[in-house]
Amino acid sequence: MKIYVQEIYNAIDRWAPFSTAMDFDNPGLLIGGPEQPVTGIVTTLDVTFEAISFAKSKGANLIISHHPVIFHGLKRISANSMVYRLIQEGIAVISAHTNLDAAPDGVNDTLCAKLGLRDVTAFHPLGAGPQGPVFLGRLGALAQPVSALQLASLVKKALGRPAVGLVEGNGLIMRVAVCSGSGGDLWQDAKEAGAEALVTSEIKQNYAIDAQAVGFTMVDAGHYDTEVIICKVIEKYLKDQFPELGVWSWEGSPTIRME
Repeated sequence: MKIYVQEIYNAIDRWAPFSTAMDFDNPGLLIGGPEQPVTGIVTTLDVTFEAISFAKSKGANLIISHHPVIFHGLKRISANSMVYRLIQEGIAVISAHTNLDAAPDGVNDTLCAKLGLRDVTAFHPLGAGPQGPVFLGRLGALAQPVSALQLASLVKKALGRPAVGLVEGNGLIMRVAVCSGSGGDLWQDAKEAGAEALVTSEIKQNYAIDAQAVGFTMVDAGHYDTEVIICKVIEKYLKDQFPELGVWSWEGSPTIRME
């Protein structure tokens, strides 16, 4: 029995409704058609030439990416571009971005689980979705209070990072907020929600200065490492939904590495 791209799209939409994505975002079926039969699926954080080659090696003609392969308007498609290569190879792409960040058991919930946070709640509402309010950030409790340095060590171990950025606040930390990807601008919302620390990435200098001034801790764990953890979760979800299809995750390697 054939499985079509539209059926995969619908399955992702049930989990992380595309209508809940933030206004600036561009998720959805970005390359290919809904009537295309699916021969296999590769999940990845970013669509790269390596991910395309991996999909080809598996005989897969559908890539599910977290970051949209097309984000801004295209004025031309050159022969050495990612989009041209995908079209040439007949590979469709569905991207699930901020809708998957906010979804139950999505990127941020997965990050909470990696960090061992308990009693997780949501903060920073984005609006309303089919199942009710949609929240981007998450907030949970550690098993025991830790210092800022201990939290940094915990994050490094949980995500397998050689190093993290640390904005060292005051006092012990029990309640930790998370926002996968670039979420430094949420630090005040996290603090108001009851957090003593925020784990995110790409923390801007002005956010770091303001947070440290009031004793709030921030951990920059890298964009790649706070989000690549969702690839295997998507893989398992789609394997459960479509056991007759081959599904693989391509985690690749971070573009920016800590040496």
